[in-house]
Amino acid sequence: DSILDMVIALGGILQSDNKRILDLAADVAQKLVTTLGNTIHRYPMSEDRQEAKFSRKYGMLWKNLTRCSQSEISISNAVLKLYSALALCGNVAVKLLENEDFLSMVVRSMGLSVPFSVRIEALRLCQCLSRSGDACSMLNGSYCEPIIQGLVGAMGGWRSSCSKRVPSDQLPLVLEACRAALLTRWAGNHHSYFWKHEIDRVLLDILLGDCTVSYEAKVALSSDELVAIIYDNTADTRPFVWDILGNLAVHCKEEFLSKTKGALCYLDFLISCACSVATDLMRKGCSSLSSYMNELEPVSRAVLLMVFSPCKYIASQAIYYLSETLRAFGDVCLDYGSGPKWYSAYILSFFGFYGFPSKLGKKIAKTIDENELADVELLLAKGQSLQVHSPIIVARCPYLLSNETSLPKKSAWNDWKDQNSEHHHRKMRHEIRISDRVDSISFVKLLEYIYTGFIQADDNLRTPLKVLAKHCGLKSLYNMLNRKLPEWGTACTSCNFSEALEPIGNQLSDIILEAKVIEGVSWSCTICQSSVPHMHAHKIILLSSCDYLRALFQSGMHDSCSQVIKIPISWKALVKLVHWFYLGYLPSIKQDCSWNNLDPEWQLHELQVYVELSSLAEFWCLEEVEEQSFKVVISCINSQQKSSLELIRFAASLNQWKIVTVGVSSIASIYPKLRDGGELEDLDEELVDMLRAKYVSYCQHGDNACD
Repeated sequence: DSILDMVIALGGILQSDNKRILDLAADVAQKLVTTLGNTIHRYPMSEDRQEAKFSRKYGMLWKNLTRCSQSEISISNAVLKLYSALALCGNVAVKLLENEDFLSMVVRSMGLSVPFSVRIEALRLCQCLSRSGDACSMLNGSYCEPIIQGLVGAMGGWRSSCSKRVPSDQLPLVLEACRAALLTRWAGNHHSYFWKHEIDRVLLDILLGDCTVSYEAKVALSSDELVAIIYDNTADTRPFVWDILGNLAVHCKEEFLSKTKGALCYLDFLISCACSVATDLMRKGCSSLSSYMNELEPVSRAVLLMVFSPCKYIASQAIYYLSETLRAFGDVCLDYGSGPKWYSAYILSFFGFYGFPSKLGKKIAKTIDENELADVELLLAKGQSLQVHSPIIVARCPYLLSNETSLPKKSAWNDWKDQNSEHHHRKMRHEIRISDRVDSISFVKLLEYIYTGFIQADDNLRTPLKVLAKHCGLKSLYNMLNRKLPEWGTACTSCNFSEALEPIGNQLSDIILEAKVIEGVSWSCTICQSSVPHMHAHKIILLSSCDYLRALFQSGMHDSCSQVIKIPISWKALVKLVHWFYLGYLPSIKQDCSWNNLDPEWQLHELQVYVELSSLAEFWCLEEVEEQSFKVVISCINSQQKSSLELIRFAASLNQWKIVTVGVSSIASIYPKLRDGGELEDLDEELVDMLRAKYVSYCQHGDNACD
């Protein structure tokens, strides 16, 4: 009983009016609190046989400490620390919560006029008191709302300082308040008081800063811009914000609605922030280690709890914002192996997302409503009909057009091509009747998958979609709809339209792409009589990725009716360009032993192809092709100084000065050798001057000048 006797003795000493004695007693009390806290953590007091005796005898000390806590800050802190140590025992915490005087003291200690140090200790006491669900349930009395009001006030009181973010001197108070607010993990009436005192607005202010007046402007921000603002604020509080948000969401009632409505609904904005941050952290987690990774678990958990919230309002909003951010996130995993991509798709299937999103799929998605070039009409039940594009259907789901009578005949297409005057007024469409048993809504979703390779569908569409996917031979979609675990080594289904370049797709061609004539080389085609190197293509696929061609085909001018486009590039370059249009990526050079042992002249020819593509991409506004071509050239040019001079000359002839600059830098060090060998005599004077200037810079600054 020695410790108990010491505690009771301190209670008597703290009644003294002598300030010096009170200071000494406060120091002793603090040391005692530290000792008790460490001891209780090591040996849980719930198993101590003396617990009941301890609980009966602390009443006198309680009364004395309560009276003394109003006099000095140091004494109040000592008392609160002592109570915190006692509350580490679950039974003692319950006994404390049964006393209204004690609860009154806690509420007073959390008041806005109370010094920060006292408020912080009061908040820590609340954390100890709410460590169990039983103890937290005892807060649902008359003191529940004042305590919650004190917590929310401590979390958001910093806004009165007109600061745009949590001030550093108030950060400890906000952090302790956030920790205390984790009592939201327990069910109870206290949740309603959190909402009553606008916890959603307080949490949003902690995330974005106290800028309520500018929320309306922030609603229009993109996901990346919103995440940047969140990261610009205090990082220490964010994990607590996500946990509090998730706890509130999972304990919301079904009929709950936020008090604020419309574009300024703080809860909506808060849900959007959580989904955006979760997606951004998943992206960083996939690509590299990040200092924000300790935030990934709480924010992901919060999003998951919101998605499965009993409140239909919160669940629907979370699913909506999550779907929007995941669509943007889908492209992030494009370069990963089939294993991670399959398991990502498997996980997303439980959220109603099916397939593999891709950049090409997003481009083709814009053509779904492009009825001008639609050449097939699908007749559904109840008089409904859909206009679709046969090249896309043939490439992605040939089953729908497997019947030969469903396909446009080659002769019919030739007849149609001759009717240029009516091209923009009437289009020959081939009708295909779909069984009346097919659900039209599900069929529209299936078409969306065929066009894009990725869909979002509610659970009520899963069954009819599975039936359609099975009968249409879409095995990948069928497995995802069944939420079947992927098999190891299974290749991912890519969204590409290369099948439209095969013989069956060539029948549906409505445009010819002609390359430059190759002198001395004869050319023949099994489809047409043209003797010029060319490829049969499809307008609908070309315009989906090229705004220049879209404008050309839809301009209504003479060129828009032409069935041939002359492209000033070589045959090899044309093949790679069409590959990009139909498969979504540009073939690159694999710098292996085959490339390294290739004749320098052949290497030069290969690199010239990419210079041609870069030049065309600049004219056709194909930024992706231009960037990829440039990367291929600069990755090879540094290792091939022999052919670099010819490549520089060729790039300059096409005004590709970025490539010229890189090429000049790569051979600057051998400028004297090239000059003395007479290899610069046929080079344009401007290029010689560039090479000479780069060599001078190289001599003065070394290798860094050539970077």
